[in-house]
Amino acid sequence: MPLTLKNLEKQLSNNQVSPLYFVMGSETFLIKESLKRIQSRVLTPESIDFNYQVFSASEMEPERVRESVETLPVFSTKRMIVCEEAHRLKESDWKTLQPILSKPVESSVLVFVSETPDKRKKLIKELMSCCEVVLAQTPKEEEWFIWIKWMGEREGLSFSRSAMELLKEYACYDLLNLETEVKKLKSFLEPNTHISEEDVLNVVPRIRPENVFALSKAIGQKNLSSALLCLARLLEDNQNEVGALALISRHIRILARIKEGIKKGHTEQTLCNKTGVSRFFIRNYIQEAELWTDKKILSAIEILKATDEALKSSPVSSHIWLENFIIKTCSV
Repeated sequence: MPLTLKNLEKQLSNNQVSPLYFVMGSETFLIKESLKRIQSRVLTPESIDFNYQVFSASEMEPERVRESVETLPVFSTKRMIVCEEAHRLKESDWKTLQPILSKPVESSVLVFVSETPDKRKKLIKELMSCCEVVLAQTPKEEEWFIWIKWMGEREGLSFSRSAMELLKEYACYDLLNLETEVKKLKSFLEPNTHISEEDVLNVVPRIRPENVFALSKAIGQKNLSSALLCLARLLEDNQNEVGALALISRHIRILARIKEGIKKGHTEQTLCNKTGVSRFFIRNYIQEAELWTDKKILSAIEILKATDEALKSSPVSSHIWLENFIIKTCSV
């Protein structure tokens, strides 16, 4: 059974440390937090320099990984080895690593990490079979307020409901962005500990959601050159390609729900409640929904699905698939 960050934390607190982990998912914050928690349980600050090593599957020599895993720890009971970009492992790498996977070395903890795993691939299935799997997936819509509250409590902050609604939009539904904005609010507003919507509007930059709206508007108007420019700006907001695609997908699905709600005669407040959109943004969505036909939305969602699969499985550069998505959608 795959673990969430909370499950992993509970397991580690009971001294249940697996020799093999596979942290998989596109949420960078959850990957970072998972590694941090495993490391804090396995190593002391004084022993990290001697016993912590990171490899990248795209350029590593598997013999060195195996050698590192089999090396005895120094001033510690265990070593920790991280293998990033696990989806890039090759069959030849697997054969070299097989002995330490089938019979794990108890004095080491080997952690594989992949932001874009394709669960259909044999090697990914093998990793999921032999490792303790930790999911690093983007939270569901209803879970965001829980995360905002949790991050606020870590910084000694509390938020009004409207402040939380704004934060999840400005963080672009990205936990790493959310963490940055919460820390920024604390830094700018100390000693104030209760954050209002006015505080968020004054402190958090608005450029990110505006770029998503600009991209959607350009696609809705079939303005290809403008859409490609907006995509470039969106990626400049520190969004990786998978995160950007998830953001675009969410935006288009909200437009679909908005159109459906308008047909049923829903008020703006009802649309906010049904879509989870802040009242500060609902009119933007309503205006953009008018630019999209039902046929165009359905076609865009199908193209999004195909692009998502390609991003996770194709060796072609990710930005090319995103540009291809824009070109196809603008031509619908």
